Amino acid sequence: ASTAEKIWRRLAPLLRRDDLHELRPMGWDTEGIWAPRGLNECLRVSRYDVDGRFAMHRDGPFVISRDTRSIFTVLVYLNGDFEGGATAFEGEGEPDVFQTSPGS
Repeated sequence: ASTAEKIWRRLAPLLRRDDLHELRPMGWDTEGIWAPRGLNECLRVSRYDVDGRFAMHRDGPFVISRDTRSIFTVLVYLNGDFEGGATAFEGEGEPDVFQTSPGS
């Protein structure tokens, strides 16, 4: 099995019905009912230098076909031996900031 398939097998049981209700990908031609099927096989690995960061942004969908496209972004932290490293999600008002911890 690919790395994406292995991650999906562990992640899929954690998804709740409420997480998926009326969920649609961004963009056009997204009518209908969308159901999760797996992870995008194109995994990206990022490494940050000291004080490195991504500016606030919105991930675009990965479109495989008209009926297969990404909806969520999955972040996997490979280490925890650092200071900082929080992930901020933009919303109404102040961003929601999540600090990782080993095993979380």
